[in-house]
Amino acid sequence: MASVIALVLVGTGSAAAVAGPPGGGTGATSTTSAAAKVQNLRDLLQQLADAGDVEGTEVALTELDPLLDEIIAGERYAVAEAAQESAATAKYESAEAAAGLDEIAEQTTQARQLPPASALLNALLQRVLLSLSELVDDLLGGLPPLPAAAS
Repeated sequence: MASVIALVLVGTGSAAAVAGPPGGGTGATSTTSAAAKVQNLRDLLQQLADAGDVEGTEVALTELDPLLDEIIAGERYAVAEAAQESAATAKYESAEAAAGLDEIAEQTTQARQLPPASALLNALLQRVLLSLSELVDDLLGGLPPLPAAAS
């Protein structure tokens, strides 16, 4: 669990380094900062799902919520309305995935024959990952997504 939390902190810490000062920027800087944070958390969720890490995925989804709230509110980040709507969609999908994580955790602890946790997590997170990709696209105005951080 400690390595999972460290991975989440590394993922979000690198996003914070890109983001700049705590108050957030304005205009393109603010939008780019938000996009970098969303992209980093999206990549982290994908890595955790691929690894079958249910607990780490739950922690990463928890980290995602406040960022999406800030984007939806439009106070810290100066983003377009389309990005706020995409953030609202991503928040909904994230909440749905978080609810499904409890079921996956319960099923994987039972003695039933189930697909590997990574397959279950990937299936559960597909809509979250797609909505986060759409949000990054909206934040960057249709530019290609930011490259994934080196491991």
